[in-house]
Amino acid sequence: MRIGVHCSIAHGLLGALEEAENLHCQTIQFFTRSPRVWNRRKIDNLEIRGDYFKKFKERQKFLDIYPLTLHTPYLPNLCSQDKKLYQHSLKVFIEDLEYAGLLGADYLTFHPGSYSEGSTSEEGGKRLSNALNLILKKIKNKVVILIENTSGGGRKIGWNFQEIGSVIEKIKEKRRIGICFDTCHAYAAGYEISTREGLKKTVDEIDEFIGLDKIKLLHINDSKKPLGSKIDRHEHLGKGYIGLEGFRLILNHPVFKNLPAILETPKKNPSADKRNLTILRNLIS
Repeated sequence: MRIGVHCSIAHGLLGALEEAENLHCQTIQFFTRSPRVWNRRKIDNLEIRGDYFKKFKERQKFLDIYPLTLHTPYLPNLCSQDKKLYQHSLKVFIEDLEYAGLLGADYLTFHPGSYSEGSTSEEGGKRLSNALNLILKKIKNKVVILIENTSGGGRKIGWNFQEIGSVIEKIKEKRRIGICFDTCHAYAAGYEISTREGLKKTVDEIDEFIGLDKIKLLHINDSKKPLGSKIDRHEHLGKGYIGLEGFRLILNHPVFKNLPAILETPKKNPSADKRNLTILRNLIS
């Protein structure tokens, strides 16, 4: 299992690699742009061309950091029936997939979004599939788009794996689609992954509706809220409801143990990531 954290790009791409190096990461993830804004920073053109980009790729190779995962911002919603929001979301996603390809990223992870009031989850899922087909047709690169399972609540799409499987089933270029399995989201959605029996049921459901080969990445987060709460609140490993023994089961499960894993636990102080990484590594047999 290759282990890493979600890094900041506040100090540029090289800054993210420096953070990863200091934490002895083997893989990293960072946002394509600030997660709660539509516009991307203007320095991106400098980062993906010339000496700076060359230094980034050389440093990534030297540190042996892979896979490289980018995460889209939270605002886009490809399930929405609001035409303006839907079109703007398409534009941002296309930009980000193209950007991920220019950076040589392996994966682009995103939250599926929410269906509109008065609509249904089936209609929202269909709009998502249609949007992804349009995006994949327009942008031809090697980046695999990862649908991240959600915690549910409200009208969110993607909290159960049958729903995600229905979306993937309608994708034409299936080799370019996978899933990112988030532990906190799964637990909050009602999957009791903290027990051997519950974890088996979860894996069996993914296998039935999606296929285990589609799991490409793990987001490792404890859950601050109880099982089935539908509330997405990440917690430090061992401080939440999944617990250390739950993570021991997950991390050593045959389906998960060879996958890359990204920590998205709270960053309340500079030592938080180091603590969580140490715990994570110690749990792996």
